[in-house]
Amino acid sequence: MAFGFEVVQCHFPAWKVTAIDSVIDGSLHGASRVGAQVAPWGTMIEDLERFTLRLLRNGSVIDTGYGSNVLGSPLYAIAHLARTAAVPLHAGEIITTGTVTDAAWASAGETYTVQIDGLPLEPLTLRYV
Repeated sequence: MAFGFEVVQCHFPAWKVTAIDSVIDGSLHGASRVGAQVAPWGTMIEDLERFTLRLLRNGSVIDTGYGSNVLGSPLYAIAHLARTAAVPLHAGEIITTGTVTDAAWASAGETYTVQIDGLPLEPLTLRYV
């Protein structure tokens, strides 16, 4: 398990996009940065529902979210995918489960950091150039 940043990118002018356009545009996925992986631990199921995540821009907190913001828990999102996917999930695949905080508009020169309380994960930083 790991966490990361997803950079959303839209190729449609002024973000005028329909649900079908989003699929055509690769679900608006621009890039991602994945942090270090950690092995499962004994209280992982409960911890994933309860963790707190802070999103910082240039060192200042701009949003706070919780594991329960992702369909109750990121594990519930993965379980739903596993039940409904046309193909089986495999170890080592990168699966994005959804955002814990609101998306933030980013500009060149800004630095974003994610800090998590309640999970054994180190902070992760992304700098826009």
